[in-house]
Amino acid sequence: MPFHRHVGKIKSTSQRCLVVFRQVPDEPDSCLVTITDQLPDRFHTDIINGVESISAQQELEFASYAARTPLSSGENMLSWLHGQGRLQKVSTDDVTMLPAPDQVISLKELNEHLDTIKKENEPAEVATVKPVPETAHEATKPQGSTGSALGDAQIAKDLLNQAFTWEQEVIRLREQAYELEPSLKPKEDKPKSTRKSPAKKPKE
Repeated sequence: MPFHRHVGKIKSTSQRCLVVFRQVPDEPDSCLVTITDQLPDRFHTDIINGVESISAQQELEFASYAARTPLSSGENMLSWLHGQGRLQKVSTDDVTMLPAPDQVISLKELNEHLDTIKKENEPAEVATVKPVPETAHEATKPQGSTGSALGDAQIAKDLLNQAFTWEQEVIRLREQAYELEPSLKPKEDKPKSTRKSPAKKPKE
């Protein structure tokens, strides 16, 4: 029987949803979801196929997968969800996760369980706490705006973090290739000597 992360249902409305962020920074009792039944058919297919992929199922946050994945239109998945106002902030207690047809668990309970596991596996040293961008937990915007609950700055930082990860992976693979076949490594140009040749003595 297939097991799917990130898929759930809003209790108060019975709408099926995709949990993009399990928690909102500084608001652990809130999450960001997208209502799957309200997605345009074209993008609905892209996103559902994405959430069912092995890559997405390996992530604890669907946002991590969406931040590095393009839609069939070429647009970044997370940026599109944000820009179209498809991210809706709801209470974690109002979301039921549906990992399998015969399994249900409250998102709030799931988050508490994952937090406990994380704390148990943290090293004894004091962990470095990353500053949380203020725009990452904006409430829904006033009417007339895109209605997105996630700030542009947070989207940009997610994409930059992903780009940095890819850049490090490219460097690692390049060095590995050079180790296997040193002849492929570009030769460094030797700097030309700037020493002037001694002036010739005039003939007597």
